[in-house]
Formats: sequence, C-alpha cells, structure tokens
Amino acid sequence: MFLFQKHSSTRAIRRTMTTELLGVLCLLMTFFSSAIPPQECPSSLLQSGQVNDLALLAETVSWPSTSQERVRGMCGEYVNTYEKQGKYDTLLRVYTNNNTRHTIFSFRPTQQTSEGGDIHNERKLSACRFLNDSCYGMVNDRFQQAFLSLVEDLDDEFFDTIRSYDVSTVGHSLGGSLQLFMAVYLSEMWNIQPSYVLGFAGPFIGDEVFTQTYIDPLKESIPETMWQIETVDINNLQNFDGTAESYNVNNGEGTPNWGALPFNPLSPFAPFVPQESTIKTPIFIDEEDICSVHVTPLPDSYGMHDLKNYRLGFQGTECSSSFSP
Repeated sequence: MFLFQKHSSTRAIRRTMTTELLGVLCLLMTFFSSAIPPQECPSSLLQSGQVNDLALLAETVSWPSTSQERVRGMCGEYVNTYEKQGKYDTLLRVYTNNNTRHTIFSFRPTQQTSEGGDIHNERKLSACRFLNDSCYGMVNDRFQQAFLSLVEDLDDEFFDTIRSYDVSTVGHSLGGSLQLFMAVYLSEMWNIQPSYVLGFAGPFIGDEVFTQTYIDPLKESIPETMWQIETVDINNLQNFDGTAESYNVNNGEGTPNWGALPFNPLSPFAPFVPQESTIKTPIFIDEEDICSVHVTPLPDSYGMHDLKNYRLGFQGTECSSSFSP
C-alpha cells in the first residue's frame, strides 16, 4: 500500500513538473516569436519633415531642460499655445505652427511620482466615459483619469479655432497612449480628424470593444499616418522595445506575480505581467496598428525605449505647405 502511494505521488509530481515546464516554454516561445512588430513603418513617414518635427515636439515635452515656449523645427516655428499639468504628473502641451497652419497635441511620458501615485500601479480597465454617455467599451482606468484632467479646460472656442488648422497628436511611452485618447476625442466629440496620430512606444489603451469601435475606424481613415511605433535594433532583431505589445492590466482581482521572470523579455522598461488567472483582461492589441523603425541604438541611450533612438528613424526633411498627408 505504501509503495503504491509512493509511486502514485512520484507520477503526480512528474506530471506537474512536465506541465509547468511546457507552460514556461510556450510562454517564452510566444514572447520571442510573435512580439517583434510585424511591419516596418511606411517610407512616407520616415521621409517626412513634419513627422521629424512631431518627434522633436514629443521630445520637447518630455524633459524640463527642453521646455521652450518656441521650438524651431524643420518646417518652421512651433509656439506653445496651451499647457496643462494633469493627474499622475502627466503633461499636455499644444503647439501651433502658423506657417503650416498646424496644431499639435504633445503628451509627456511617465515621470517619477510620489509613492502610490504611479499611473502604472493598480492597472485595471473601467467603463469608457471620456466621450460622455455614448462611450463604448473599457479603457485603462488611470490613463482615462489623467486624460480627462488634461483636457478639462479646453472649451468650445478652443476647438472652433483649431478647425481651420491641420491637427496632429503625438507622444512617447505613456504620452503615446494619451495621444490615442486625444485622437479619438477629437474625432468623436469634435468631428476633427487628425492628420497624424503617432505614439512612440505607446501602449494601447482599451479592450476589444473600444478598439473596434473607435481605434479601427480612425485607422481606416488615415492608414498611412496613424501608428504606434516600435524600435528594432537593425544589428540584432531580438533587441527591440516591445512596450506597446507587452502592456497588460490586472482587472482588480488578485495580485500579479511580478517575480515570475526577472525581467520583461519584451522591454525592461515595461513591467512584466504574466498571463495568469489573476490577469483578467489584457489590453487589446491590433498588430496592424503597429509599425517598426530599424535603427542602430545610440551608445549613450538607456535602451530601445529611449526616445533618442526613435528619433534616429525620423530624419526626414520634406516639408509641404500643408501638413495634411
């Protein structure tokens, strides 16, 4: 009897170990086989002087040392016409180029915050409400709170004024997510279609219902100029950012096992969340909305997530009289 119990216990342990090993292998295969962005960014994007300026404005809003009221770009001078510090230490700046009749909404990436104030803590999806009562689907809760705090002072007069301008949205990292909110907000609430919607390493913001209702139609209307962009090391294709693809949420039930792996193989700058039963709702990702730019990373950069590496891929000089694509 004892011998039978011993053999049964041994078989159970072996089955458990085999199952766990297969699970880990499948997880790693998923990470390393499907995470690289599926397509390179269009050449029209890489060669555009206007996109070069958008990358410059994304950098300008990112660091206090580059917080100028006026920014000189390839396509003229951009004047800071609106600035708002929002919840979770977010920041929105609106720049206007009167030469090209252009208005750009630029959002800052994640900043160091006080304990408990990190926008990436307590990740969960909540009902979409930034489009008033007509909003469908669910979005990242803290991202939505931050976005609403950034646009609360923008009134009818402001949006009526920018209707005569080309309008674009841009941001890096967290800013790349907030600019997606802005693009949907402009389109749905004010009937203003942006010319460019560019997120440099911007995680996606909502579930499948939200994405199919708002993101997909907007992408169909401007297919060449709306992208969440990733960097890939041209000399080592396994070295890439991956932030947009790796961002998940814990829907308020249970605690993610942060120690499952020592780092996120997709991006050391995007916290790793394992696919466990506690992870109820992943952010919905449509690979057709992601494009990659291949660069040789700068030796003084902190990794592929660094905006300096993104800017290497956007050195275009072609500026048109109108910003419209």
